[in-house]
Amino acid sequence: MTPPDGIATSLAELYGLSVSGVNIPIYTVGVGHEVDEELQRQLSRYMGGEYYAKTDYASAGVAAP
Repeated sequence: MTPPDGIATSLAELYGLSVSGVNIPIYTVGVGHEVDEELQRQLSRYMGGEYYAKTDYASAGVAAP
């Protein structure tokens, strides 16, 4: 499956993100009720970021796709 951004990325690839050996923090935002929150939290924690849950796009401060 291809995500909306058109870039298929595996978790292993995301876990390996770094610049000059420094991990890049990843912050994730889940919008709606069909979000794999545990996966979002796991990725964010592992990469030094945070996960934010939003009920809809307006509460996330972005336009709906």
